[in-house]
Amino acid sequence: MLLLALILEEDDSDLVHRVAQGDEDAFRRLYEKYLDAVYSMALKVTRDPHMAEDVAQEVFVRLWQRAGQYRKKRGRLLSWLLSITRNHAIDRLRYHNRRPVAEEELDLGRQNTGARTIWEAFEDDIIRLSLDELPDEQRQCLELAFFYGLSHTDIAEMLGVPLGTVKSRIRLGLQKLRAIYLEEAQSETQTPRV
Repeated sequence: MLLLALILEEDDSDLVHRVAQGDEDAFRRLYEKYLDAVYSMALKVTRDPHMAEDVAQEVFVRLWQRAGQYRKKRGRLLSWLLSITRNHAIDRLRYHNRRPVAEEELDLGRQNTGARTIWEAFEDDIIRLSLDELPDEQRQCLELAFFYGLSHTDIAEMLGVPLGTVKSRIRLGLQKLRAIYLEEAQSETQTPRV
């Protein structure tokens, strides 16, 4: 599975490079691969199908125009696209004088005990850095759910894994992050400040 992800990741980098050179076929392949994820993110933020379509179109126009700005070392292509999508969706809502959907209103899988505490801890740099300590599968599911607001079902469809697998990865990842956070918090209270 990890090998397949690495192969697909490299394929994305190659496709983005080709898009930067004006390759329409490479653009079409990326469009077909990521349209559902981009549209889902836009719809979650705007809650308006027409506005979400417009946002998705803007995101892919930006990909076409600025593919050369993508840097693989900064993150996955999907993360880059979803970040652009979220920003465009919020900008579109502001332009139309609507408020973006509050994070509390998104289905972020917070039904787990302690998930609220973990979500608040994501703002802490310690937890952000701790994401790198998680297995790739858990980190990816957590990022898609918590940072990009995708539902468990959307994540399962996007990754091509069963829904139960996504839920397990998120639960296990949250448990590990919680343990890291509590351990760090405990060590901070035991360390004398100078």
